[in-house]
Amino acid sequence: MVILIGGWLIGAPLLAGPWLPAPLRWLGALCGLGFIVFGIGELLGGTFHPLTIVGGLGYQIAFPIWALLIGRLLARRAQASFRGANSSAAELMQ
Repeated sequence: MVILIGGWLIGAPLLAGPWLPAPLRWLGALCGLGFIVFGIGELLGGTFHPLTIVGGLGYQIAFPIWALLIGRLLARRAQASFRGANSSAAELMQ
């Protein structure tokens, strides 16, 4: 299952529209690669397999950082959209 999620995580950011900056696209793909490597390591040798440890870095460190950066980006866009909607409503009221 982790391997499937990793495959999706590689493709989704890379295919995202222009709203997602390139560094976040590549970091998302790197996180997806970490998921896949982690899953393959688990299948091949369990918890202490070298691929599990290397993939775990992407899975447990890079992915949360990417998620926080995506959340920050979406929050800023939502806030800008909200401000734009409020200014349009204020203009209509006058």
